[in-house]
Amino acid sequence: ILVAQTNSIDEIALLKAPTVISSSIQDGAYLPLPLSYATLGFDQAMWLGNNGNDSNDSNDSNDVASVLNPENYRFVGLGKNVNQTLMPEAVKWDKATNSVILTLPNMAAGQWRIEVSSNLQSAKQTRLEGVYTAAFTTVTDYSAFVSIEFDKTRADRLNGTVSYDVKLTNIGQDNIQ
Repeated sequence: ILVAQTNSIDEIALLKAPTVISSSIQDGAYLPLPLSYATLGFDQAMWLGNNGNDSNDSNDSNDVASVLNPENYRFVGLGKNVNQTLMPEAVKWDKATNSVILTLPNMAAGQWRIEVSSNLQSAKQTRLEGVYTAAFTTVTDYSAFVSIEFDKTRADRLNGTVSYDVKLTNIGQDNIQ
């Protein structure tokens, strides 16, 4: 319901399902390891447990609908990590930004998908709109173990392009794939 006033329009609405509106892990992203934290922002205040206690130290993190429950967040391995499922080591709520900060376990390089359970509820007891997912790839920085040489630079003025040969040499002790 919209109520028009002289200088503004007010919205009088029923409760709406919360949604994830931001994430430090974007769908399709390539993220360097180690990946220690992930942040998820919600469009409203979220349920913090059976007692409604906003203390991150409460036992309310076992509540199935609580944003503080680590079991509501899964990192599912894809590709070579297909048999791995990880959960955050810790979950912290930031009341000022309506966001949750996940402390992540050690992840292997490769493809992953974050899944946020639809069990989560808003502070007004409305369930999350649906399961939130984002697929991403973690990568290891091997730049210290690789020598890069550029050679035979060529310019094509007609097309406005520059090309060159690149030689990569493994200068480390381990095989790089």
